[in-house]
Amino acid sequence: MGKSDKLVAAIDVGSNAIRMILAEISDKGEIKILEELKKSGVIGKDTYNFGKISFETIKETCKILKNYKKLMDEYGVKDYKAVCTSGIRESENKDYVIDQIRMYSGLEVEIVNNSQERLMTYKAIRDYLPDAAKIREQGALLVDIGSGGVEVSLYDSGTMQFTEYLKAGSLRIKETLSDLENITMDFSSVLEDYIESRIYVLKNRITPYDTVNFIGLGGESTSIYKACKKSSEEKSAKIVNKDNIIELYENVKMLNTEEIASFMGISERQAEMVVPSLAIFIKFMDMTKATGIYFPRVSLRHGILAEMADEMFDTKRKEEFVNDIRSSVSYIGKRYRIDDSHSEHIKQMALKIFDKTKRIHGLGNKERFHLEIASLLHDIGKSININTHNEHSFNIINSQNIIGIGDVELNIIAHIARFHNEEDPSGILSYNELDYEDRIKISKLSAILKLCDAMDITHKKHISDIDIKIKHTDVIITAFTDEDIPLEKWYFLKKADFFEEVTGYRPILKIKG
Repeated sequence: MGKSDKLVAAIDVGSNAIRMILAEISDKGEIKILEELKKSGVIGKDTYNFGKISFETIKETCKILKNYKKLMDEYGVKDYKAVCTSGIRESENKDYVIDQIRMYSGLEVEIVNNSQERLMTYKAIRDYLPDAAKIREQGALLVDIGSGGVEVSLYDSGTMQFTEYLKAGSLRIKETLSDLENITMDFSSVLEDYIESRIYVLKNRITPYDTVNFIGLGGESTSIYKACKKSSEEKSAKIVNKDNIIELYENVKMLNTEEIASFMGISERQAEMVVPSLAIFIKFMDMTKATGIYFPRVSLRHGILAEMADEMFDTKRKEEFVNDIRSSVSYIGKRYRIDDSHSEHIKQMALKIFDKTKRIHGLGNKERFHLEIASLLHDIGKSININTHNEHSFNIINSQNIIGIGDVELNIIAHIARFHNEEDPSGILSYNELDYEDRIKISKLSAILKLCDAMDITHKKHISDIDIKIKHTDVIITAFTDEDIPLEKWYFLKKADFFEEVTGYRPILKIKG
């Protein structure tokens, strides 16, 4: 282990298992796995059946994590990232569960949303799937089956076109239909119809694309891959022919859990997930031209390691996935028919002001990215009501599934976008409920956005470019234009007061032809 290498742990507190990887990360971001551990759990069953996690399950979860922490200490691991997904995230008593884990095991566990979970997992694909870039360039549908939900992302010409999350995960479906399973002779048909009812909304978004590749994650994909490879002629690549997938489904769909476990050589806990997972994969494959499924055989814990590597060493992969986030934002804008030209112009001006006034606001790259997204989506509420669009923008953004963006970040972005017009944040309850640091960030970033929105109030881009200089306590913004812009000047003056109140610097607009 080199001097700059990091010894780390990645922990996934999942719905049906608790997993940990111990690994080394080199200063080049390369990952070497040292040890992997897995313990079965019933967190998801508790949550999906009863809405909360039982005392017994919490106790067992804490015990497992305490043992993981003990092993981490033996290795000398100081850097770790522990996350939990829908099993805890959707439970009514999630706050108590997280606190008891912290008190009993000494581990801080972060609740991640679907978007964060997927981005981390997608990062791992780059390292585990040969020709991943080529596959994305040709066009690919990525279907990630979790216990609680399914994340679907589509790539075309190497760019993410959209990502959507549906509450139709393998364990959730199994538990939802458990009563029907016991009273019907053809449960697989019922299962297929139910899955169809949950995913049909995506068909019209997927079928227009000429998608020739299919990537499968989660849903006991490793067990499915191994079972299919026994009868497949293709042994080298991480791909399984569609016919082999269908054949496996036909062989197991009428079997009970115990029989599936025996047939595939897996545990009964794993066997429970196989039939719904196969049905989901096949339903989505039918929406594409793919002839097989690539199985990278990576999971969230591998993605956690990739995320840690990106954070520690600022890898090339980090920028690649930032572009995926941008694509996801662009897709949202298109769905709500925003004025692309106006939003892009606002974004360019906002980022220029942000960069030139760093010593005034003291914010970093993360906040810059929040401003970028808020700038692109600030007018999204006009699709509902032009007069109160800022409030609708706030609600729409907060309801989105932007890959890689956590719930807290999304709420910050929504607030920044909301306050792009004359509205004063101090009178808004949702703003006042935030902590001090987030309120300050929102106020500083929305103050910038207000100025930029004023400079293109007509949506005609009369101001082609701007230059920013700081002189004493003035921020002088020189606007380059060949037009007479009385409306922009008037609106800029209205917005300038808030910027001065927040930063202590007075913005002044100067015109240069």
